[in-house]
Order: sequence, then structure tokens, then C-alpha cells
Amino acid sequence: MRSPTNKCLFCLAGAGPFTRDEHPIPESLGNDKLLLPPGFVCDPCNQYFGSKLEQPVLSIAPFGLERVKLSVPNKKGRVPPFRDGHGYALHSTSYRDVVILTGQKPILDAAMTGRIISISRAPNEDWLIARFLLKMGLELMLFTDEVDPYAPQFDAARHLARVPGTAATWQYALGRYPRRDDLINHETERNCETWIDEQLYQYSAGVMPTGELGFAFLYRDHYFATNLNSPECEQYARQFEILNEFQLTVFTAKHPNAA
Repeated sequence: MRSPTNKCLFCLAGAGPFTRDEHPIPESLGNDKLLLPPGFVCDPCNQYFGSKLEQPVLSIAPFGLERVKLSVPNKKGRVPPFRDGHGYALHSTSYRDVVILTGQKPILDAAMTGRIISISRAPNEDWLIARFLLKMGLELMLFTDEVDPYAPQFDAARHLARVPGTAATWQYALGRYPRRDDLINHETERNCETWIDEQLYQYSAGVMPTGELGFAFLYRDHYFATNLNSPECEQYARQFEILNEFQLTVFTAKHPNAA
């Protein structure tokens, strides 16, 4: 962990104030230990990300859905239901992978007869997810000395995360991770029962031969990837598929008001 710079990673201002810890991965995704001390993200940027980016992105799929399934509480200690605008809601039961489905009778009848309820994502939600990945990726780079996230090569990413214009676009890739058992930290025998301690997330970053800095974030079985110093990640996704057994779908996120 490098020493605080008292220069905001996003607005690059040194005026601050810097009084708050920053969660690179939000508390509402289960992170209560990985913190940036004051001096890296100013209070105005911290407040902006909490209310304008993290709050809306954590309520949509897949994050909102997984939080209900995993019973991960928010800062107020509650697990908000997941609503997708199709007349139903999923509620936490405090048991992982066990949820309560509520809604109108035709929706419930479809679920009871085995028909799948689709989970959709609107274009503006892709925009939120791309910016959310950039925000997390830049902050997590502060935990390594290999890359300086204050460098000019990351200016486009920091600007899109904090002060997005309508003309910019950014790509990210999404895939379903097939090996959930890899996320099990350990199994413990208690009272003749097996208790599993399951990891909620992982992240990684690396410089590719093209010079792109790829950032990957795995939340349970949803695998996200983007580049932090380039708006394109198609090449990353294709190279990834050569080395792995599952595929990534690339989305081009743009401002909802863009032409």
C-alpha cells in the first residue's frame, strides 16, 4: 500500500478535504476490510461515487440479483429486494441461493411451471457498469507499485468514471464463470455437517503485450473485464477465450443521451 498523496485520484485536485476512508469494492458487495485511507479520494468524489454510481449500479443485474441470492446487506444492514421491471421482485431469506419471489399472479404462475423469468439490462445500465469497473480498477491499482494510476494514460478512464461526457464510449466484457468451486476458501466440519466458506469476489490486473492494462473483476460467477487505459477491450476478450474455457460478450457502453 503506497502512502496517501492528498491528491484525488479522480479530480486530481489537492484541495480535498480528505476525511473519509474509501472502499474500492463497495461494502454492499461484501467488502468490509479492503480500505483506502483518507488522502487518495477527496470527500466530494467519495460522495459522488456512493450516491450517483454505486447506489444505482448495485441495484441492477447482475449485482442486485446476486446480492439478494447471497444475502449481502447494504450499509444500513438490510438486503434490498431485486426488481427488474417485469412485475416481480426477489427477496432475501438470509440463506444463500434461497429467495422469495413476489409479484402478480401470471408472473408467479410462470415461475411455478418452470418457465424462466428473463433478466434484462438497459443500455444506460451498461453505461453504469463500465464506469463502475473503471472506478474500482483505478482504486485497486493503488495497492500495487507496478502501475501509477495517477499517470496521464488513465486520464480518460478517471474522467469517464467521475465526469462523463455524452460523446465518450467504453467497452467492457461479461461472462459466466463456470468454476464456482474455485471460490471456496475452505470447508469446515461442524456437528457432523460441512460448512463452506465461500469467497464473494476476486480481482486481477495485468499489462498485455499491446500495452493495454486489463482489469478483471469476478463477483461470484459473473466475470467482468475492461481496459483501464483504452476504451477498447475486444482484443482482450478474444485473447481471454483462447486461454480459458468460457467466452466473454463485449458491450460498448455509451451515455444514455448520446446520439
